Amino acid sequence: MSLHHRHIPGRQGINRLGGPMSPVRGLLFVALLKLYTSSAARDHVPMLKRIVSIEPPEGVRVLGAFCLLGSYDGLVLFDAKDMASAREFLNRILARGIYRVDVMGAIPVGEL
Repeated sequence: MSLHHRHIPGRQGINRLGGPMSPVRGLLFVALLKLYTSSAARDHVPMLKRIVSIEPPEGVRVLGAFCLLGSYDGLVLFDAKDMASAREFLNRILARGIYRVDVMGAIPVGEL
């Protein structure tokens, strides 16, 4: 099965407005964020809140954003209909110039 345009059965949750989310479609991604400098720390939490509160590019849905304790400062979990949509979303995050981003595809354990 191709990773592009796949449907992940049973993946449902609650959207940020409190209503049910439609099933995830497409690719699932984990973006690990690391601040470039300690002076960027003041912008970190507001930026994570902004990532989940504004409308993402078409074909992308943000499933959550988290502050992390450890080697990385934040995590954004999102799905995208294709790689081009994911790249556009990541470019928006990188455009702020406060993060280095490591991105990984994710596969739900139930699909393995």
